[in-house]
Amino acid sequence: MNKLVKKLRNNILDFQESISNLPEGSVFFGDTDNCPVTNTFADGMHIRQIEIPKGIFAIGKIHLHEHVSFLLKGKMVIVDEENGRKTINAPMTIISKPGIKRAVYALEDCVFTNVFSNPTNEKDIKKLEKNNVVDTYDQYYLQHKDKKIDKL
Repeated sequence: MNKLVKKLRNNILDFQESISNLPEGSVFFGDTDNCPVTNTFADGMHIRQIEIPKGIFAIGKIHLHEHVSFLLKGKMVIVDEENGRKTINAPMTIISKPGIKRAVYALEDCVFTNVFSNPTNEKDIKKLEKNNVVDTYDQYYLQHKDKKIDKL
């Protein structure tokens, strides 16, 4: 991976660490009552929708597989290693590549949806999360050890 990608990835990780010290209620990690998540299923698909209130920072997990995401409502600043920093408005479609981790700031109330492949039609959220995301890049590289993926 190139130096810019490495720098963006490290910036997101540094940002996550720094905002973890912000006052309670202004940043959330994982599923919380403040950023409600709805899970829906269709044949071969897991649809995960999160509501992010205006003024909230949210940091996503590291995605293991390519999938489609949609900003269905609102406006947010989004930072990832593919596109850097940009402001997006609903409606917006994003193709998420494996290894992507995002940091977002909701400029308006937002609804963000991920559509994951679910070939076994599993409905256990913990199992689905284990198949789709990880918390660290070490876990990501371990999951992809049989593929030729450049470590940063």
